Amino acid sequence: MKKWIRTFTIISVLLLIFFGTVTVIVDPYFHYHGPIDGMSYRLDDERYINDGISRHFEYDAIITGDSMTQNFKTTQFDELFGTKSIKIPYAGTSYKELWDAIDRALDRNKDVKTVLVNMDGDSMAQEDYMRYESYPEYLYDDNPFNDLNYIWNKSIFMYGTLHNIRATLTGETSTTFDEYASWEHEKGYDKMMGSIERIDSPITQDTDFHDGRKYPVISNICNNVISVTEKYPNTEFVIFIAPSSIAKWCELYEQEALYYRIKRYETALELLTAEGNIRVFGFQDCFDIVDKPDLYSDAVHYDSQINERILQMIHDGEHELTADNYMDYINSLHEYYENYDYVELCHRKSEN
Repeated sequence: MKKWIRTFTIISVLLLIFFGTVTVIVDPYFHYHGPIDGMSYRLDDERYINDGISRHFEYDAIITGDSMTQNFKTTQFDELFGTKSIKIPYAGTSYKELWDAIDRALDRNKDVKTVLVNMDGDSMAQEDYMRYESYPEYLYDDNPFNDLNYIWNKSIFMYGTLHNIRATLTGETSTTFDEYASWEHEKGYDKMMGSIERIDSPITQDTDFHDGRKYPVISNICNNVISVTEKYPNTEFVIFIAPSSIAKWCELYEQEALYYRIKRYETALELLTAEGNIRVFGFQDCFDIVDKPDLYSDAVHYDSQINERILQMIHDGEHELTADNYMDYINSLHEYYENYDYVELCHRKSEN
């Protein structure tokens, strides 16, 4: 019996060492090193792999943000701006999670020239909001002791390590940054309006944007955004407001929150446009985009061609907001969205 126990223990230890060693060598989430030449890697599981990408890849520009940035192509970005970029999106992210990730990346790579990131409207007044209760912290820190959660993780071994080995042996190519996290869904009026509660008559909007509604935005922008941008004065931060569809504004209208949204943008822009290393672009006034259902798969997610157009407009300096002109942008949002016929939108026949 003692001999059997000893043999079993030795075999178990050897197997653990073997499986752990294979994961360390392949390193599917780039926790220890960058890609190995000749190895095929699948870029997936954003919250597991993004930190490793920012830690070990070579780059001088970052594309990041929520799902509004998933369809950006680093090839287009690099061609336009002369960079070598990585794409590390975080679907459904919060300001805190996103800007903590940007801070970690820039702290490790002092050569980053540009960070492209979107500014979400829904969580603009939520300074400490985190969408997920738990994260793979063992992949984010430099503590070697909690790496056991990575080295001997069944899911990581099965769906990360073994997948990459199989892909390499079968000749599959690695996921490119153009492909990483990208998607294409069915679009059209029915899809754009799918989650929107229909309204039958105009709704009077609440316009009391008092200090209790303003200060959370100031706190969020200052503590999560500007606190990071000021640490890296040699990096240019390009922050853009994505063009949510008219259906999103209909939702805000139904919730009597449309006026608040525009005032929150105004509050944030007043702060951001005063910073020397921040450039801001607002695309919510691209009315030819926002009111075109064929470009949207839901109230906020737009076709990949819009991502391409956004990059081109940023390159060309179109829709750039400054301390001198951001109120013109805000006024245009008030004029368009506060006077839009949302009842007609809700009862419009499908265009598909």
